[in-house]
Amino acid sequence: MNAKNPPMLTCSPFRTRHWTLYFRKKSSPQIPFSLNSRRSSSPITGVHFWFDRPVTSEPFFTLLDTNVQWVFNKTALYTDQSDAQVPGAQQYLQLVISASYDLLKKSREEIIDLCLREIRQALPAAREAKLVKATVIKEAAARFP
Repeated sequence: MNAKNPPMLTCSPFRTRHWTLYFRKKSSPQIPFSLNSRRSSSPITGVHFWFDRPVTSEPFFTLLDTNVQWVFNKTALYTDQSDAQVPGAQQYLQLVISASYDLLKKSREEIIDLCLREIRQALPAAREAKLVKATVIKEAAARFP
């Protein structure tokens, strides 16, 4: 491989289940190598909580034996919070649940209640904090498992 003939990867949308990698060689312009596979999508759910006070100082952490897998402290991770400002909120957390098949049929309120219980179980400071705003985003076909 050199700068004149770098390998090239072309991808189509994952739902087509076809990737092709082209190798360029001096003897032939392109040699396709197909990476067809049985890739499929998997749902992912993002839950966003804004609290009236700080509930954690950790930038991110994971929870075990819960629906919530990852918690990202957006307040700590990003200095520019202009797009995430909510009146009365001092802490913004994003919760991530991968392979969230069980949540697809649940209502927004059910998911918020479930996640809020788990966050309050894990973070003592969240037990006294008021939830100012909550948002749920479900992506039914988000990623490859």
